[in-house]
Amino acid sequence: MSRTLFVTTALPYANGSFHIGHIMEYIQADIWVRALRMAGHTVHFVCADDAHGAPIMLKAESEGISPEELVAKIAAERPKYLNGFHIKFDHWHNTHSPENVELSQDIYRSLKAAGFISQRSIEQFYDPVKGMFLPDRYIKGECPSCHAKDQYGDACEHCSTAYSPTELIEPYSTLTGTKPVLKSSEHFFFNLSDPRCVEFLLEWTQGKNAQGKPRLQSEV
Repeated sequence: MSRTLFVTTALPYANGSFHIGHIMEYIQADIWVRALRMAGHTVHFVCADDAHGAPIMLKAESEGISPEELVAKIAAERPKYLNGFHIKFDHWHNTHSPENVELSQDIYRSLKAAGFISQRSIEQFYDPVKGMFLPDRYIKGECPSCHAKDQYGDACEHCSTAYSPTELIEPYSTLTGTKPVLKSSEHFFFNLSDPRCVEFLLEWTQGKNAQGKPRLQSEV
C-alpha cells in the first residue's frame, strides 16, 4: 500500500559551518527517502536553518554582524555540501521565515485560546555585565555532588549528576566570568498534564493505525 510520508532531520544550528555530523544524518535520511520513493511511496523531504538562540546571537556579536547576516552567511555554504554529497531535499527554509512566524503564532494563539498555555514567573541566573539571562551551558561552577570544578549548569561531566543551575557551588558566567545574579522573568508553559493532552497521548502511543497495527514500535 502506497504511503505519504513527511521526512525531516535535525535542523542545523546556524552558528557555525556544516560538519560531518550534519552530513552523516542527511546521507542516512536521503538514502531512506530514495528507498521509499523506489518502493512507490510519496515522500516530502524538508529541512531548514535553525536561526534562533543565544549561540547565534553571541557568534554574530563576536563577528560584528547581525544574527540575520550570520545565518545568511552560513546558509550560503549549504549548497556546496549538499550538492557535493548528492543530497536532495525537496524544500529548505529558515525558522525565521514569515511563514514560520505566522504558523508559530497561529499555533500559540490556538493553544492559548484552548487553555493549554499557562504563565508564571521563574527565577534564572542573569549576567549583569553582559545584560542577559544565561542558558545552562553558559553557566559553570562546582558540582554539588562530587565537587568537580568548572562543570556546566545542567549536569556534571565528571559524575553525570543532573541538577539545576542554582544548585552549582560558586557559579560564574562563561561569557564574562562574573558571578550571576538571580532575576525573575515571565515564562510561558504548555500544560502537558492537562487531561486532554494525557488522553490524546495515551491513545496516540498505545492505539493502532488505519491498518490495525500498533502506531508506535514497542520500544517507544
